Amino acid sequence: MDPGDFVAQDKYWKNQIEKEQDAAKRWAERWGFLKIPLEELIGDEKKEDAKPKLQLPDHLQIRPVTPVEKYIKVLPSPPVPQTTQGFIEINTNRKLHRFFILTNE
Repeated sequence: MDPGDFVAQDKYWKNQIEKEQDAAKRWAERWGFLKIPLEELIGDEKKEDAKPKLQLPDHLQIRPVTPVEKYIKVLPSPPVPQTTQGFIEINTNRKLHRFFILTNE
């Protein structure tokens, strides 16, 4: 569509508005169920009775969870060594700082 063609732009705009209005009219029949509260939707479904828990034999019982800290000891990390880039940058900044202090006095 040519940016200077105002008639074509107007037709396109009207077409888009018509599509939006049509979609708004059809929304209720397609997506209206989203407005119904969840309790009302689920209310008709029959809730299943909870199954009674069976007592398992000792050899099938699940053992309680052992804390990880008992087997794994996590120590703090050692300090990260300074890289060459960091060392050069710090020295450069110190030199610049000294230079600015000396020149501004």
